Amino acid sequence: MTSFSFTYIFSLASLKTKNCSYGLRLRFINHEGGELRMKSTFYDVKLRQKVDAEVVGKTQYTVKGRTRYALKGKTSDGRNLTKFVSEADYRSASVQEV
Repeated sequence: MTSFSFTYIFSLASLKTKNCSYGLRLRFINHEGGELRMKSTFYDVKLRQKVDAEVVGKTQYTVKGRTRYALKGKTSDGRNLTKFVSEADYRSASVQEV
């Protein structure tokens, strides 16, 4: 079942490169001390559902000359999440690169 979930994530990412617009939903929440943090919706493979999680960074992957852009998230229980996004969404994300 886990391999099906990973296939699902990569299928959405490949559709995104064919000009299908899913829209990147980002929210800024006010944490203690007045610091603004970004949240987004990720697909959690373990739970097999979409979850809202804090965005902790962004990164680029280059494989065979093709660059993919991703946001990194972290669940409330500490698990890491990855969401592949368009280049425009990657550049507009106001988090540091990891």
